[in-house]
Amino acid sequence: MRTPTSVINGRKPGRESGFTLIELIAVLAVIAIAASAFLFSSTRSVATAEFRAVLVRMQAGLIESRTAAIKGAKQVEVVVDSPNRRLRFPGRTLELPKGVDLSAKLAVSTRTDDGAYAIIFYPDGTSSGGSLDLSFRGRTFQLRINWLTGSVSTHEA
Repeated sequence: MRTPTSVINGRKPGRESGFTLIELIAVLAVIAIAASAFLFSSTRSVATAEFRAVLVRMQAGLIESRTAAIKGAKQVEVVVDSPNRRLRFPGRTLELPKGVDLSAKLAVSTRTDDGAYAIIFYPDGTSSGGSLDLSFRGRTFQLRINWLTGSVSTHEA
């Protein structure tokens, strides 16, 4: 009987089909690199998502305070505690996560009895105005409170 010397059905004689150990190791290395890149990017995106959530909560708290001032026909104060990185809304306090810096530009006349600064919303819908700057990983967002309308808007600075 004669031994075939040419390729039959796309296979060489005497060779099994399958992957070599080197090919398997290369594939596992690529999977490990992709997994580590995904984990690194997901931890960064979780921190960014937390920052954006705080930004939304701050804006919502300011809008709720304005609404409470109008609805209750009374002055409502939101105390800005920059050194301790927090805002005190009526009935609750919002703490900023680590890595987030807070600075405020408010009117000097808005000092509270304890010496802190506040954003004041009045019953007619106006406010003392000002802006809050939040910085995180080199990006700065600004919450602007319009003194005439009391409206709150967010802008990237």
